[in-house]
Amino acid sequence: MKSFGICSIATNGYDQYLVDCIESFVRVEKSSYLVNWYIFSDVSEDLKRKLTNFENVVFHFFQIPSYGWPDATLLRYSIYGEYLDSLDSDFLMHLDADMLFLPSFRFPEIDSDCMYFVRHPGYASNSWQLNEPIQLLKRIKRYVVTGGDGSWETRKESRAYLNRRRRRTYFCGGIWFGRKKAFSSFVIESGEAVLDDLSRKIVAKWHDESHLNRFAAFNKIEVLGPQYCFDGKVSLGSDLPYVLAVEK
Repeated sequence: MKSFGICSIATNGYDQYLVDCIESFVRVEKSSYLVNWYIFSDVSEDLKRKLTNFENVVFHFFQIPSYGWPDATLLRYSIYGEYLDSLDSDFLMHLDADMLFLPSFRFPEIDSDCMYFVRHPGYASNSWQLNEPIQLLKRIKRYVVTGGDGSWETRKESRAYLNRRRRRTYFCGGIWFGRKKAFSSFVIESGEAVLDDLSRKIVAKWHDESHLNRFAAFNKIEVLGPQYCFDGKVSLGSDLPYVLAVEK
């Protein structure tokens, strides 16, 4: 049986978000995968007690420091990279703790050796919203100023920098996945870039997401729609949302 591993970081009070996330997953999960959930937390013992009654998920706990914002997100690549030998699954997914699985969710078919990234819901529309003039003006401004629809890193000093001609599709940092080999290569490369920035006192504009978009611009990837990270604010047309980003 193939195994699918989900990696989540839950520190500095995010453990309850993760419990809610896991409960929503257990309610809707219908795959044939063996599901491992790799939890990186500063309250691992408390989470172990809360997650004792879920029979169709195997939990693995890793004690890490109480990272706050933005370290909990910025350092995720380095954290996963440190524990790669313990992430023993055929496919690996990063999932933010503050997500909820919806009844329509199904694991995607992963038939490529590259990473799978999700279009950011805030920048995924292919149409110009003429009936929403304020949003339309903001979008035009982004195209004029940055050359693409997204929150790109525009400082050349950062390892996450992208020049205008590479600012095309903008991806979210809340969920991404691939075969273990692709996942490992991605977190190692991006973790090194983040640490290099930090050594020079640089924090990318949107932290880990900026580095993800840098990687996406220079590597072969698979593109998935925003239904995997739906924020409830944009229309998906006829597509059903799969995973909901919790509004806090």
